[in-house]
Amino acid sequence: MKLTQKYFSPLRLCSSLFLLIFLCQNLWVITARAETLVPLYVNKGTSLIHIARKYCNKQSDWHSIAKTNHLKEPYSIRAKQTLQIPIDLLRTKDVSAQVASVNGAPKLVTEDSRILELHKGDSVLPGQTVVTSENEYVHLLYPDNKHTRIGPQSEMTLTYLMRLTDDSLQAEFSLKKGRIIHSVNKKLKANEHFNTRTPIAITGIRGTEFRIKAEDSETNIVETLRGAVALSAAGERVLLNKGKGSKVKKGAPPEPPRNLPPKPDLPEFKDVYRTLPVVITAPAHKTAKAIRLRMAADQKGQTTLFEELKEPGKDFTLFSLTDGKYYAFLTAIDDKDFESLPSSPNLIYIRTIPAAPLISKSFIASSKPAPRYE
Repeated sequence: MKLTQKYFSPLRLCSSLFLLIFLCQNLWVITARAETLVPLYVNKGTSLIHIARKYCNKQSDWHSIAKTNHLKEPYSIRAKQTLQIPIDLLRTKDVSAQVASVNGAPKLVTEDSRILELHKGDSVLPGQTVVTSENEYVHLLYPDNKHTRIGPQSEMTLTYLMRLTDDSLQAEFSLKKGRIIHSVNKKLKANEHFNTRTPIAITGIRGTEFRIKAEDSETNIVETLRGAVALSAAGERVLLNKGKGSKVKKGAPPEPPRNLPPKPDLPEFKDVYRTLPVVITAPAHKTAKAIRLRMAADQKGQTTLFEELKEPGKDFTLFSLTDGKYYAFLTAIDDKDFESLPSSPNLIYIRTIPAAPLISKSFIASSKPAPRYE
């Protein structure tokens, strides 16, 4: 058999290597998916049989629920208790996430290991993974006004996103590496969950906004921007309220909550920037080792276009922004790698191409050709 050049094309080779590396690094996600348990809230006056009848494929599934939760006769359960239900037992309806915006060329890895480029308007289904490289960003929207911002060099799997028979929304994510921000704008119902797993920790929320940073395999940082987050690792749990953060190291419980650094003051911005590059000086800060400038296309900061880190007093230099309006967000990062809440967005106008001149009526009148005399 003669091997032609197409079998060794650079694109085919790069895709194969990307897929091989991805699968090797994400065996923990695949294993977790196969053993997925879904939390279920116990209402007052219910029983295992009632739960199985309402939520499961068969009424007899209550036996499996009892075994999974280590319940013994008389199999009593308490109101407000949370049971873990194997996902394969549940009657569910899968829903999808929608891609609200992308910057760069992020990838989507499907359950059957195909690698696709992700675009605005695409759907992300349960079992699929979003992968970003340097300077790439993705904003995902979920039902009921929930969303996630995925930062550069991140891998996040949508483990499941589904509705149960009572129409409650259940979501779980697996973050292999990188940075994400989850936002849940309304308090979740009693039987709704929005959890994120990393290789070393689990976070759960009721209604909030928070960051998860898994920038190496040994350490996670969780920071609450609004509401409260429950962080669990090594069998222990801490609650992080707004403005608090915690660090988790592999095999250890979460560190006690600590205050995030103060948000930075806004630097002096020009009303309009008429030349490129745009230069903005990072403001001074008493405790920050770095200031992060993030430029977004919208006031809520969901569509990220650019970000950069600089020491306080150093200059951010923006080369690639086209004419238009942008919103600048700044955060401060301290020597323990905790990051502040963002400063209020500052509106910036870039106008390097002069607007067309306005011609007044008087100018038009005065510009009429002079009469000709012969």
